[in-house]
Parts: sequence; structure tokens; C-alpha cells
Amino acid sequence: MRLNNTIIDLSKPRVMTIINITPDSFYDGSRCFTEEQIERKVLAALDEGADMFDVGGYSSRSNADDVPINEEIRRIARAMKVIRRVAPSTAVSIDSFRAEVIRRTVEEFGDCIVNDISAGELDPTMVETVAELRLPYVAMHMRGTPTTMQKMTSYSDVVEDVRKYFLRKIEQLREAGIEDIVVDAGFGF
Repeated sequence: MRLNNTIIDLSKPRVMTIINITPDSFYDGSRCFTEEQIERKVLAALDEGADMFDVGGYSSRSNADDVPINEEIRRIARAMKVIRRVAPSTAVSIDSFRAEVIRRTVEEFGDCIVNDISAGELDPTMVETVAELRLPYVAMHMRGTPTTMQKMTSYSDVVEDVRKYFLRKIEQLREAGIEDIVVDAGFGF
């Protein structure tokens, strides 16, 4: 995967640390709200061998509340300021399904990996934005939204259905001009 003219070798396992900045996320014990808490988490993760960080300002847990776009951006910016200050060369993945969040994050903090729980399904401009910005893209399989996904779990054959979904999705992403693609089966969803 290419990011900022650097190759991130994914042929061996990499450690990605989640910088948890959402008040209603999966695990409350990992939440960081102040710059001091974020800095401690970042430094501890680097000390423990983290290769990259994942930052999101919108909880993707089941039945999560909707977050206004400006609040999502504000949360991400708070974490990114700290990460860029204490670990400026460490790769960062931005966990968002909104193209505007990605665009504004890149404008203010530089290139990132895009980690989209909807694989471009929730924002029709996401795929073209990622292609235009030439960013690596993690596309996750999820039906519906975080609010509705637990009601959309009927599959004929879950493995085959998800495989076929990604075959179509990868073709769509490549046709749009996205070169670096990682697929996420969305096991937790």
C-alpha cells in the first residue's frame, strides 16, 4: 500500500492502534477525550510496536447515534493534531464513511488511509474523492447503516455472498481509479 510516497508492506502483519475518540464507542475503557489522554495513548502504542493509527469520530457500533459532520471533523482534528505532533511519520487511517470528512482531514493534516465501513455505499462521493486524492482505501462489507445493520443479516451463503460483493466492489473501485485497496469482511458487524 502506498501512502505519502512510502510503501507500507502488508505481506506481514501490521499493528494498528485505534485512537478511540467517540463517547459512545464499543469499549468505554479505551476512550480518549483530552489531548493529554490522546498523547499518552499514542506514545504507549508506539512504545508497544504500533505501525499505524486508526482515528474515527463517528461510532460504528450497532444502534450508534448519528453524529453531525462538523462534530465528526472536530473529534478527528483533535486526535490528528496530537498524532502529527508526536508521531508525524506514522501512518494514520481515518475511519469515516463521509467524503467531506476525508477531504477536510487531508487538507489540514495530509494524506491518510481511508477506512470506510460502508465501502462507498453511504456517501455517493466517497469513491471519487478517494480516487481523486489518490489515497489507500479500506472497504468494509456492511449492510445498511450502524443503526440498521443488525436487522439486515439474512444471507443465502454468507461467505459466498460477501465474496461476490467484494469482487464487484473491487472492480468498481479499480474502475474509479483507486489503486490500493484492502477489503474488510466486517466480522464484527
